[in-house]
Amino acid sequence: MTPEAPIDISSPKTWPDSLAAAVAELNRRTAHAAHPSDLEIDAEGAAAIWAVLGHKRVLARHFTRLLPHELGSIRAAGLRLYSRALFDERIDEAAAHGYFDTAIAEVLKSASIPAAEHGKRGDRDFVCLTVGPVLEENAHAVEPLIGTWGGEGIYFASGAKPYRSLLQGLGRPAVVHVSLSLANRSMPRFWPPPEQLLLGKVRDLPELFGDVFSREAISPSAIIDVELLD
Repeated sequence: MTPEAPIDISSPKTWPDSLAAAVAELNRRTAHAAHPSDLEIDAEGAAAIWAVLGHKRVLARHFTRLLPHELGSIRAAGLRLYSRALFDERIDEAAAHGYFDTAIAEVLKSASIPAAEHGKRGDRDFVCLTVGPVLEENAHAVEPLIGTWGGEGIYFASGAKPYRSLLQGLGRPAVVHVSLSLANRSMPRFWPPPEQLLLGKVRDLPELFGDVFSREAISPSAIIDVELLD
């Protein structure tokens, strides 16, 4: 059986009738605001939206920069949780494929954000995704993710600064398209919440994109496509 297509929060033509009706009622009862994140949606209105979304999947995207061997890894294993183990493995595999030597690999592993956070706040352990047209409307927000191999976990690490030019030359920018299940409302976590983005869409507000933090890895079956951006 063909799986149901995910809902694209920024495309009303993908919304089921029940969701469109819930958003229309939300529109009737919610005061004006200039941005989606400022919309004050009451608990009843939010519950009506989630009564539909809780049984659906939404289209989400993961922005990254990938080496050739990593394309196959994502298609075969999905998206793993942001963690020290993932960064160490990516760095070791890149060194094994000859992109840099083991001395640089050790510096990058010790300098990565997950390594710096380990034992303090703990590994963050999530997959970071986006919903909505973030690349079209807020490209600078994803530039550190697609512009430097290793993403923000290395880009923002002060110890990796000597190798910034090297990392910017590795791999190709990519977006992983995901069909994300919302069966458990506590996972994933959205900002802004999807009810605000949905209402913002029907009101034609700006900034109709948001972040999604999944506390579970994304399985290969949920990967729609891995698209190279150049």
